[in-house]
Amino acid sequence: MKIFEIDDKADEIAEHFIVTHDCPLEYTGAIGGKISYEFVVTSIGVGITVKCGCGESEDLTDYASW
Repeated sequence: MKIFEIDDKADEIAEHFIVTHDCPLEYTGAIGGKISYEFVVTSIGVGITVKCGCGESEDLTDYASW
């Protein structure tokens, strides 16, 4: 099993995106799903994106750590 972690800086960026994003969606289903995190594993590092159900997203990747 692989566990992905988000550092404090990425967490702050994600929280800011979630709080300030003006999403037009009012309902995203019974189990939610409005906000999701995407982790893309590459040979040089892990790309991280926080996404809203409306399609807007914010890159959380720390490219300096690659």
